[in-house]
Amino acid sequence: MKTRIFIDMDGTLAEWKNIQSNNELYQKGYYESLKPNNYILEETKKLIREGKDIYILSSFLSDSDYALKEKNNWLNKYLPELPIEKRIFVPYGDIKYKYLPSKITSFDYLIDDHTKNLLDWKEAGGTGIKFLNGINHIKGIWQGLLLREDENISKNFKWILDNCYKETDKSFELNNIDEEYELEI
Repeated sequence: MKTRIFIDMDGTLAEWKNIQSNNELYQKGYYESLKPNNYILEETKKLIREGKDIYILSSFLSDSDYALKEKNNWLNKYLPELPIEKRIFVPYGDIKYKYLPSKITSFDYLIDDHTKNLLDWKEAGGTGIKFLNGINHIKGIWQGLLLREDENISKNFKWILDNCYKETDKSFELNNIDEEYELEI
């Protein structure tokens, strides 16, 4: 079965910007001005060059005049190698996996900083990876794979892809996910 990797934008691929009020999310320039999380951005570019099946799966404020356009502009600037058809935008509040181009499987990975998205993904049959961005995971609710943004992200992510699943008699067994596991190689 072919692995697909879905990557969230806000707080994962792009840094989350602290705001004083939700109105800031509706301001022109907010999304385009987000700085990239360089380690995950570079790893994403590397995976695309290697021919991996990479998608962006990001929520957007559907009642914003700017959010969707600016998210696409951000991707055009920082990740131009990702084709537009691999960009999936979900109205904020909707469940992400329902917008996939085909049925979700255990070989569909979601890298996201928001626990609710990961719990929905896991319940639907996918494999969630919590991206630790320095401001999340304070409650420790997510009990699954963790990926920290640091110089080891490439080794850690490769380990996840190579070792989480092994095929045994046409059934798949998940290893090392029953407990919270943070990779520090």
